[in-house]
Amino acid sequence: MNNTQDTTRNPDAVALQDSDSHGKNTIEKEILIGNGAISITPNPSTGIFTLDAGKQTPDTKQITIYNAYGERIYSASVIGHRSSVIDLSSHSKGIYFVKVQTAEKVFTEKIILQ
Repeated sequence: MNNTQDTTRNPDAVALQDSDSHGKNTIEKEILIGNGAISITPNPSTGIFTLDAGKQTPDTKQITIYNAYGERIYSASVIGHRSSVIDLSSHSKGIYFVKVQTAEKVFTEKIILQ
């Protein structure tokens, strides 16, 4: 597969495009990092927080949360809801990364547990 990066669309995004060696079967995703497309409140948090995916995301999305070591600690599919209440109070204090993935885009934000 050939990978190309395109940052001309949005300065807060990286567009990744993959295609096979014949230029067919192209898959494109735009990854938006820390641009406010999703919001987490309160942040920092004691473990219970609201994730608002905003109007920019379609009805179906996958929410995945990773710890600082890149280990997945939470995963859920959300259909038809703009916001979700997430409880990570059983996890250690520290920095975690929230990824919201739709069919076209991937949004990533940081959450701090105190």
